[in-house]
Amino acid sequence: MVIVTFSMIFTQLGVGPALIQRMYLEERHIRTGFTASILLGFTFTLLIIIFAPVIASLFLIDELTEVLRVISVMFIFQSVGIVAESLLRRELRFRNIAIMQVVSFSIGYGLMGITLGLLDFGVWALVGAHISQTLLKMSLMLYFRPHSKKLELNVITLKELLLFGGGHTLGKIGNFFALQGDNAVVGRFLGAEALGFYGRAYQLMMMPVTLFGTVLDKILFPAMSTIQEQNKRILRVYRRGIAMVSLIIIPIGAFLWLAAPEIVLMLLGTSWTEIIPAFQILIAGLLFRTSYRLSDSLIRAKGAVYRNSWRQWVYALAVLIGSYIGHFWGVSGVAFGVLLALTLNYFLLAKLSLKLIGMRWKEYLGAHIPGLLLGTLVFGEVWVLLKLFRAYELTPLVSVGAIGILVLLSVWIVYRYGSNIFFGKDGVWAINTVKQFIYKRLKRNI
Repeated sequence: MVIVTFSMIFTQLGVGPALIQRMYLEERHIRTGFTASILLGFTFTLLIIIFAPVIASLFLIDELTEVLRVISVMFIFQSVGIVAESLLRRELRFRNIAIMQVVSFSIGYGLMGITLGLLDFGVWALVGAHISQTLLKMSLMLYFRPHSKKLELNVITLKELLLFGGGHTLGKIGNFFALQGDNAVVGRFLGAEALGFYGRAYQLMMMPVTLFGTVLDKILFPAMSTIQEQNKRILRVYRRGIAMVSLIIIPIGAFLWLAAPEIVLMLLGTSWTEIIPAFQILIAGLLFRTSYRLSDSLIRAKGAVYRNSWRQWVYALAVLIGSYIGHFWGVSGVAFGVLLALTLNYFLLAKLSLKLIGMRWKEYLGAHIPGLLLGTLVFGEVWVLLKLFRAYELTPLVSVGAIGILVLLSVWIVYRYGSNIFFGKDGVWAINTVKQFIYKRLKRNI
């Protein structure tokens, strides 16, 4: 999957994001993008088939050869559906995308993968799950968003797409090394066991990032691309996004940081207590890791992909240097080095974003104030409750569950009686918008 993930950066060459970002999209862009995607998909499938033995020898796993050759067919399936998926995102049809994701994952992994696993297919159960999910996803994309399948490779049109796609790809490669560099350092210098501890701490930290940051990125990039020439509107969207992330992530981060021992014991058990310090260090950068994705979405929407790409390579270099220096202090040292690199990347992307839309640092930092106030309130409440529950030696499950319920209750009370202070105008706007949406949906269904 490391090979597949890395190869997929090149199998698209940014064609999909280029179709989303273009202000004016014509039929020639769709046909050329479709043709280029298919050619790239077949090319990389062929390359993986040819070089599979070499890759297997690098990993010292002979069985990997056949696995890579079979799973490489995913590139073809993905290439056929990439234009349809990009058009769905461009048109903000997230309902169709959600259906497509749920159905393909449920059948691909839930049905095909588990069935093959129960039939003792071993690693081929995972291969079958990945391939079937990709094939089904491709079919649903083409069903939801049909488009011309005529093969056409217009050189001028291809240059227009690759002008954006090339910069996007360079940035993706840099980001890939940034996200994998710490794992490489831990595995190389601290060993497999340390990598297991670090990987699990990182996985726990990424849960809220994946839930909020990734979803916002997939929504905001196409949304901001449609208004890329309207700076006032895109500034307002960006500020509201930053405010909402801080309102959600800062309180969650405060809770996770304080309750880290209980959370690790509850989810992983006593064998994993060594990851608690590293987990807490990584949680300290939760806001930066989530928020920089919004900046990245804005930068791509404005087309500044080449200015973003070198920043991603600086981020990757910072991760490698920080991880290497930190490894002398073990897994926690690596986590701290990664935190410093993440902080650097956060401010680099924020600075570029503000420059692109003419936003001042005062307004940008001011959007975080309600989240900081709410986070401080949650931090104090969780600290007191943990002191009390630990004194009575309650189980981690009871402690985390009770604190979660009490914190949600207190946040609701604060919203009722102090929303302007602790939620700010952007937070109040977002909550009212969600309430109106839910009300309209319920009214329509009734």
